[in-house]
Amino acid sequence: MSAQPNQIAPIKPQGNLFQRAAALAPLAPIERAVLKVLTSLVGLVPATVITGVITWALTFLHTYLPIQAVSLLEIALSAIFLGVAKYVSAQGDTALGDLLAQLAGAAQKDASKGM
Repeated sequence: MSAQPNQIAPIKPQGNLFQRAAALAPLAPIERAVLKVLTSLVGLVPATVITGVITWALTFLHTYLPIQAVSLLEIALSAIFLGVAKYVSAQGDTALGDLLAQLAGAAQKDASKGM
């Protein structure tokens, strides 16, 4: 049996999971879950190393600085590390301004249809 002329053949995903994710192709829920776990595991290694270095440095600094200064330094370093991690993970995302413009355009279309 052949496909009907009006029917569109489904597009088969090409490449492995990482290539499809990099190309922003749609992924199955299990594939997204696998990527999330792998991302967490890969991020765990540098986070552990950096945490160890920070802990060693802060232990050394406790000898010479008041506890409040060391606590503020620890908070600042943690914030910087989390900010860098978020920046790196959001490189392929749509810019917030563009996203807001798209939402405003869609809201205006819906409002004009309702009138």
